[in-house]
Amino acid sequence: MTPEDRQSEDRASSEPRSEAGAAGAALVPGWLRRMTALGWRSLVVVALAAVIARLALALSTTTLAILVGAIVGATFLPVVRYLRVERSWSPGRAAGVASLLALGTVLVIVVLVVIAFAPYVGTMIQTVREGVAQIVSRLTELGAPPALVDYVRRLATGVEGWLNGAVGQLVGPVGTLVTILILGGFLTFYLLADGDRAWARLTAELDDRNADTLTSAAVEALERVGGYLRGESAALLPI
Repeated sequence: MTPEDRQSEDRASSEPRSEAGAAGAALVPGWLRRMTALGWRSLVVVALAAVIARLALALSTTTLAILVGAIVGATFLPVVRYLRVERSWSPGRAAGVASLLALGTVLVIVVLVVIAFAPYVGTMIQTVREGVAQIVSRLTELGAPPALVDYVRRLATGVEGWLNGAVGQLVGPVGTLVTILILGGFLTFYLLADGDRAWARLTAELDDRNADTLTSAAVEALERVGGYLRGESAALLPI
């Protein structure tokens, strides 16, 4: 058998199969095929999002540090732009000054929060003790049974222990908070110093039109987030 005859037989045998496939595809409505394709793509996206969320929860300290770095970087981005454009500073120098300014702002906020709330903790505990003493004294004057007086004292001791435990739970995560702030500070510096170069590398494979569109959207998002945070911080200053 010559090669030409084999090719003729192959074409003849493939024609029924292709016709059968086309007929089978015609039996399935187009909307059903589109919904099927959309369904499995949606499942892949949901599964990927679930994996990312699981990793973010498992690495909560790292995730929070990244969020802190991104938020602080967006807030102080205008400072870096001003220093680099108006003062002709180098990226590292401008990012360093902005990072120090951000660190000082965070420390001031923490100190203000501690000063505002710390005195109330001791006052609350002292108020509970004085109230319990007055209740016990009143019950004793009225001739209440000793068992009732002891119960009130134990109840007051439990409330005081709960308050002390609540304060301890607030102070306990300080180490984690300090770690997040340190990692977030370093990340803020590198984002402000080299964020534009890293973004240029990420968008280098895109064509100019898509890269410009994506860059404009990212810059607008940063400006909106930063402007919102600066506005909220300024609104809290009179308080």
